Amino acid sequence: TLKLMLAYSTKSLTMGLSESVVLQGGTLIVGVVLGPSSVTHFNLAYRVYNGVRQLVDWILEPFRSTLSRIAVGSRGAHRRMIETLSFATMTAIVAVTIVWLLGSRFLVERWVGEYMPAAEIAAVAAFLLAGMTIETLHSPWVMAADTIGKPGAFLLPQILWACLSVPLGLYLAGRWGIVGVAIGMASPLLVL
Repeated sequence: TLKLMLAYSTKSLTMGLSESVVLQGGTLIVGVVLGPSSVTHFNLAYRVYNGVRQLVDWILEPFRSTLSRIAVGSRGAHRRMIETLSFATMTAIVAVTIVWLLGSRFLVERWVGEYMPAAEIAAVAAFLLAGMTIETLHSPWVMAADTIGKPGAFLLPQILWACLSVPLGLYLAGRWGIVGVAIGMASPLLVL
């Protein structure tokens, strides 16, 4: 039993660590390459991203135990519930992203003031949200794999995301600043 639990935990931990490399790596890259004031600007955009990411968790997490119970009784019902959750999360993310794209500069200027680089902060948040929109295509399926006892089913793409985003973020930081880092974090999701 311990061996089985350790195998599950290791895969789950590795998924979480690789995601943290990407998500926290952006701030680290900005700090190392661009300096502290850029970290402040990047983190303002990241707060928007993190708030929307919380929305995804609020939609998905309440269903985790229900999905486990359903999976035992009916794989078909399990799949239908995951498809419904996928639709719900994608609808929420797309709606929030569209609202952000339409009003981001105005919202950022009101939030942080006119002396901050509002257009740049808004662009960073837009790229991070675009990446999250792509990631949301598989987020419910990652949870589904966990609920049927197959954690790590998406481990390889998760590790590749981390391995690609760091060098890409470092390279693009030098070209486009904090916007480049956001592009570096989001763009690997297009191919994974």
